[in-house]
Amino acid sequence: MQNRYIIAVDLDGTLLSSDKTISKLNKHILKRLEDEGHLIVLCSGRAFRSISKFQDDIGLTKSPMVCYNGHRAVNRFDPSFKELKFQIPKDDAIKIYLELKDDFLIQTTCENDDTVYTDKEDLFLFNFFDTEGMKIKKGPINEILDGDLNTFVVRYKDYIDDANSKINERIAGFSKIKMRFWQDYAYSELYLDGVSKSKTLKAVADFYNIPKERVLVFGDAPNDVEMLNDFPNSFFMCNGIEGLKHNAKYITEFDNDHDGVAHELIKFFKLKWVPAHSFYTI
Repeated sequence: MQNRYIIAVDLDGTLLSSDKTISKLNKHILKRLEDEGHLIVLCSGRAFRSISKFQDDIGLTKSPMVCYNGHRAVNRFDPSFKELKFQIPKDDAIKIYLELKDDFLIQTTCENDDTVYTDKEDLFLFNFFDTEGMKIKKGPINEILDGDLNTFVVRYKDYIDDANSKINERIAGFSKIKMRFWQDYAYSELYLDGVSKSKTLKAVADFYNIPKERVLVFGDAPNDVEMLNDFPNSFFMCNGIEGLKHNAKYITEFDNDHDGVAHELIKFFKLKWVPAHSFYTI
């Protein structure tokens, strides 16, 4: 297809409603655009297995995904697409865990392709990453970890004053690893310096020979900032963090609970709306 686009969409706070589902209208518009030849790239901090379920819920059958905030990109529908993977070295993860656990951490969960490692079960993280089909190893991370990681998430003691800066001070010596803090939650994650949704999305766009001018990106949070800055057609959710809105070209008219992504795509692609039938045509 000539002039096809990539539509890159964050999940939590963006495409997903507050109840962590995708609305019928969002599904309809995204499926319709993929059927027209565009690529719908779900870009999330979530794992492959979790994003796959959302792809299936929408009915996508052609598009790649970006997982773990850029640490992995996969297209399970296209054998010619070579998986992209960036992992946190096991030894560095253990050193950081030992540096932080006594003074700052309540719980730690990390994983690679087939195993979840946790020193204490956390229902929120287990639901977020979806542990179905994964081996689970429990115990001190420094004792049970046996491989490099796709993600490393900690729950820190949110009652510690200025915890973010204090944690960053402790890991400052790890020049290739940074810490990203989650909005509205006392969680943070390790990531490789230079790895982001944006970097991996650029590699996906290059593979499919789609210029950045034909990449639309949607996000709402700090892990979307590079992506919003790097692509000219960037949309920040109106329900997102107020201080981040300047990073995007556009602000959505509606929030994630009112089909914000779908409405912007309707306008951008000039889709015709027939409200009585909830049907859209080009």
